[in-house]
Amino acid sequence: MKKVSAFFLVIISMFVLASCSMLGGGNAFGEYKLVEASAGGVTLKEGTEMWEASFGEETPTITLMEGGKFKMSAEGDETEGTYTSQGGGKLTLTAEGQSIDATVEGGTLTLSMEQSGMEMSMKFVKK
Repeated sequence: MKKVSAFFLVIISMFVLASCSMLGGGNAFGEYKLVEASAGGVTLKEGTEMWEASFGEETPTITLMEGGKFKMSAEGDETEGTYTSQGGGKLTLTAEGQSIDATVEGGTLTLSMEQSGMEMSMKFVKK
């Protein structure tokens, strides 16, 4: 009986470690706040006048939750969606029929996209 219990404990531990490594190692679940946004060669950084004019006092956030779900809050609106792991810290976030690629590494979540030929990215750091 002890061997069977130990076997299941090992299997459960492997699944937990695998899910963490798919999200870039460590515990990637949690809330991330936007600290930098770039589009068309222009970069906005938290703490600058341009940042305050663009985002005001409520900084956008993304929360990664267990079970492949996330929520994004910005300007008083909240959107929920799902994410799938591509392995190696790469994710695809999907909400309202739109998908975006992301990476999670060392407490940083980076979203990257191209729209109308323009490269855009947003960097979030874990709170």
